[in-house]
Amino acid sequence: NFQKIQRDIESKKRELRSMVGERYRELIDTADTIAEMKSTVRDIRTTLNSIQTSCKMERESSLENEEEHSKKEEFWSIASQMKLLVDTPEKIWNAMENKHFLIAGQLYLLSRHIVTNLHIGTSSTPSHHLTKFPVLTQQWGAISHFKPSILQVVISMLFR
Repeated sequence: NFQKIQRDIESKKRELRSMVGERYRELIDTADTIAEMKSTVRDIRTTLNSIQTSCKMERESSLENEEEHSKKEEFWSIASQMKLLVDTPEKIWNAMENKHFLIAGQLYLLSRHIVTNLHIGTSSTPSHHLTKFPVLTQQWGAISHFKPSILQVVISMLFR
């Protein structure tokens, strides 16, 4: 009986050593996994910081491009309005000759609107387009003299 107990004790010792050995290996594996996770988290943080920096640079670049695009858009808007003002006197004259007085009046009003817009501008500060481009003032001078002529012809047609 004593030998049986002795064998059981030895068997239990071996089981205990085996269990402790397994647990120790699991503990070491867990520590290795934690170390790998720490390294992975560090890599992810580095990548996220890199992405954040790239996004910030892209946003700044985009804002610069937007400003440049806005300036170009404003330039082309002014240029097209100037072209309209340059072409309008001839168009009003042709409309008057062809007895299209409504069109002549509309062209006059469109020109007045353009000149007002260029004079006032679209922002809270007054625009200086008329001082930068003296041709605009000259064109308005050429267009503005049509108002009395258009009014006179239209009034005379109404009282016929």
